[in-house]
Amino acid sequence: MAITSLIFHRITRWQEEQPSVLKLTETAAEISADHEGLFSQLKKIFQFKAGKFHGHFDEDYSSAPFQNWLKEHLDSKISFEKLSHLYMSQFKELVDKTSEAFEASILFILEERADGPRCYIFALDTNSGLQLDNTLNLDTVDFLNTTKLDLAIRIDLDDWLQTSNANSATETTEDNTPYLCMIRSRAKAKIGEAFTQSIGFKSTIDT
Repeated sequence: MAITSLIFHRITRWQEEQPSVLKLTETAAEISADHEGLFSQLKKIFQFKAGKFHGHFDEDYSSAPFQNWLKEHLDSKISFEKLSHLYMSQFKELVDKTSEAFEASILFILEERADGPRCYIFALDTNSGLQLDNTLNLDTVDFLNTTKLDLAIRIDLDDWLQTSNANSATETTEDNTPYLCMIRSRAKAKIGEAFTQSIGFKSTIDT
């Protein structure tokens, strides 16, 4: 595997009646061994997670614009950063329509593979713990929870583009190749629905 682009954002909604707040990173990260290690761990959790949903993008582009933005990025019309910012704005709008508090670090990754490139979006929880600082005093520290994955999506880009081109050529939508694979925990029902809508995910089968 080879990460070609990676960026973190954060979305926070402390109280149900208040809108969520976005904290956006302006530039993609310079890939380090730590990023590679985190991605490897998340991929392993994703791979062995039970109950994943398989599907494709909704044909209604107006209500599910993410696929258009993703295509524009792949066509070099918008940057990776712009793609992620547009998505976060869309996700925020949908989260604000729910009645749930929510906090997550949103990780976008583009991966180059021998079998074809993939795009991942992970919603990561944050845990708090204690550490000893340099003066041997206890201090509270926040860290990413890399043992649990409740919301995530994987997009097989070549399969999507091939399916999209084939359907456009025949003016049909008969090819339902499941190029999307999603994790959506039942514990985050309303937020999970917002995540599903933000991607424009349309389910075909679940395993």
